[in-house]
Amino acid sequence: KMYECVCVRHLIIDDGWQDTVLDEPMTPWFHIELSKPFLLLRSILLLPFRLLSRSLRWYYTTLVQHAPARSLRIRLWRALMALAPSFPSLRACLALTPPEDDFRKRLRSPHASRRFLASCPDGSFKALISSLKEQHGLQSVYCWHALLGYWSGVKNNEMTKTPSTLQLQALGTSIVRPRPMPSILQVEPQLSWDPLTINGIGMPKDWQADDLYETMHSYLSECGVDGVKIDAQAAVTLMGAERGGSAAQTRLFVKAMEGSVARHFGGQNNIACMCHPTECLYAYSSTPVARASDDFWPDDESTFTSHIANVAFNSLFIGEIAVPDWDMFTTLHPAAPMHAAARAVGGCSVYVSDRPGEHNFSLLRKLVLPDGGVVRALLPGRPTRDCLFADVTSDGSSPLKIWNHNRCNGVLAAFNLQGSSWSREQRRHSLSTSHPRPVHAELRPMDVERLRERLGGWQGRWAIRMCVWGEDGGLQQVERGVFSDTAGPRVNLKRLQSATATVARLWEGSGRGEAL
Repeated sequence: KMYECVCVRHLIIDDGWQDTVLDEPMTPWFHIELSKPFLLLRSILLLPFRLLSRSLRWYYTTLVQHAPARSLRIRLWRALMALAPSFPSLRACLALTPPEDDFRKRLRSPHASRRFLASCPDGSFKALISSLKEQHGLQSVYCWHALLGYWSGVKNNEMTKTPSTLQLQALGTSIVRPRPMPSILQVEPQLSWDPLTINGIGMPKDWQADDLYETMHSYLSECGVDGVKIDAQAAVTLMGAERGGSAAQTRLFVKAMEGSVARHFGGQNNIACMCHPTECLYAYSSTPVARASDDFWPDDESTFTSHIANVAFNSLFIGEIAVPDWDMFTTLHPAAPMHAAARAVGGCSVYVSDRPGEHNFSLLRKLVLPDGGVVRALLPGRPTRDCLFADVTSDGSSPLKIWNHNRCNGVLAAFNLQGSSWSREQRRHSLSTSHPRPVHAELRPMDVERLRERLGGWQGRWAIRMCVWGEDGGLQQVERGVFSDTAGPRVNLKRLQSATATVARLWEGSGRGEAL
């Protein structure tokens, strides 16, 4: 249905196609399969462990999860979790993620998994990619993978060896446990008991980093894949202890990754994700796109508005290194119209993660041309000067305004993002109110940086066309006018409302004005 109503050009096959496996160094005695006569005995013996596990989970979710970073509760829990790597039974009781959680899995083979291949035409990944391009007209297909292969790295000591697993076994991976720096733990103390920290990450030797990406990317290239989205890049910044330091370790893997992308996908066909440490950003030499925020969380209302603010402000820095990526969103989401407006001025690609058959085509057609192209602004969308030091998410009065350029004019957008913000104490987004007051915004030509200089030092007046969009994405108001550099149309925006505007210089002659 998507292909029938909107021309789709690009597809990212996200997490789920890879061949991964849980890698537990030891199996606790109470997880071993037993014959029927011993099941009752084991159930009785397990009762204290189950009670302990439930008590610890209650203690964590109630008293630890959102406690202040330097509190006694955090320090006690960190000390307890420090014992977990040496005691598998204790680790099982303390596990805060499901046993089959993806973050605990390692890459077993560079090839697609059997489960994924079972859904492909003729059981072939290559046939799937070919059909996507030939039958549905896709121009490119990217695949997701983590910088170190998968969330917990690469599987080692594989007992069942196949030609595909042997390619990774040749890397001689070892389990390395991340060692977060104290300054990082002040912001994210949960890194002390993250599954990657407790179970470790399977890493190849430094001199085999090139081989890791050669193995993965050669397979994808042979199947017709055009590029990769490389996630979990921040993890490698925690692996520098006794390996040359964080910056050197990150630079080594980023350089190997970029070199492999250039060899197999013909240039800058990669998207960086979870890459905000400066060790990652400063290591890029050819990475063209970097995500500028946390994920878009469709089920967490407190993040609907702050996501846009985070991307806009982060783009001030990230936009000088790569094209900021605003992440995907879902078109039937309550905040989808506002997110669509943000991407219209963000200078970014437009991609969605809708469930099959669940699409808002009316919204998509406002962003996407009939041939599947997008009218992308020329620069990263960034906050206007009058927003830089305003709290656009929780001061109750400030709008967020974003500026950009297109090929001949300037573009502006304004948003009411009030009502939720990041809590440093609880380390999560929180709603301050579900019904924030309307905010007042004025969209002025002077808000578009360097527009006057770009137009040859223009000293005349400006024509502005502003559109106000409601919570449902409907066009509520259109205003046109001629303004000086310091004035513009004004609008009051309610929660989840936005306004977009085009700013054009005004040629005046023969008694009339004409906007170009």
